[in-house]
Amino acid sequence: MARQLRYKKSGKKYKADLLRRYGLSVELYWRLRQQPCELCGKVRTGGNIVDHIHGLKGTYRGILCKPCNTALGWFERHQEQISRYLKR
Repeated sequence: MARQLRYKKSGKKYKADLLRRYGLSVELYWRLRQQPCELCGKVRTGGNIVDHIHGLKGTYRGILCKPCNTALGWFERHQEQISRYLKR
């Protein structure tokens, strides 16, 4: 939502940023944000988050709510520790 406030939803820069970051049109981006989280199934007020692979431009991985997106990021950063723990 913060990015939306920086420039108009219909602006060229906004469209280019969504295409570069997620590979999505503005219309599809906003439609997807209204979909339920693909992990917990909830639709959050203000819409869910378009998940992407950080460091790879133009990637779209799915729709997540903020809590699931935060947890997934933590799990991705701590894969080794989690794997070691689960092998006990």
